[in-house]
Amino acid sequence: MHSRHNDTSREPQGGVDVPLPKNTRPENQAVKRISSILNLPSNNHFRNTTMTKSILALVFATVALLLFLTAAQAVPGRTIVLKSAGEYCLFLPRWSGQNIGDSEASAVAYCNKPISTAPNSRILSNYFIRNLHFVRNTHRHYVQLTGLFNRDIYHMNSNDGGGQYDTKAPHGAKCYGYPYFVELVEPDVQRYCLRCCQYKEDCPTNMSTEGCGTVIGGHYV
Repeated sequence: MHSRHNDTSREPQGGVDVPLPKNTRPENQAVKRISSILNLPSNNHFRNTTMTKSILALVFATVALLLFLTAAQAVPGRTIVLKSAGEYCLFLPRWSGQNIGDSEASAVAYCNKPISTAPNSRILSNYFIRNLHFVRNTHRHYVQLTGLFNRDIYHMNSNDGGGQYDTKAPHGAKCYGYPYFVELVEPDVQRYCLRCCQYKEDCPTNMSTEGCGTVIGGHYV
């Protein structure tokens, strides 16, 4: 038999529960605490006014918004790094065999080694990248990586024309140190390209169907 706390304020009398006094109800206790924080008058009449209730509703809404924004800024596995030919990451499907277009909302970062500025990223298979070409443009302040990969390592579909990742998808995606990036992965031709940019025009995101050769000029073989 489960024991029950003896709360005399809620004991039934004549088969009817006796409600808690108004000043001990949880909602009124919450109002008191928030009123104290906001330094509002402590009398019951003021706390029950429409204006006070509106202020409290605004406080709760603001707290909820701040919690949401904090969570959105720290999405695990959604930061890539492109520092050099020996330190880089790519966005790839979370699940082996998934088409690129289907993964644009769920992709995660894969790095060639553990990188502190790419938290919770996965480690790329040593056999995935077949070749790579790293470029740093000091005039336009962007970096890029282009090359070929082995689609069989992650069981990618040979008929998949590929897709694009950028700051809009997956949610929370970013390239460390740069406000913009664009990445295309094309399993059918086993080609990838990534550019991280300081200027939006250097990372066009409206030409995904044109492929790596058009979006990011560079060496691929």
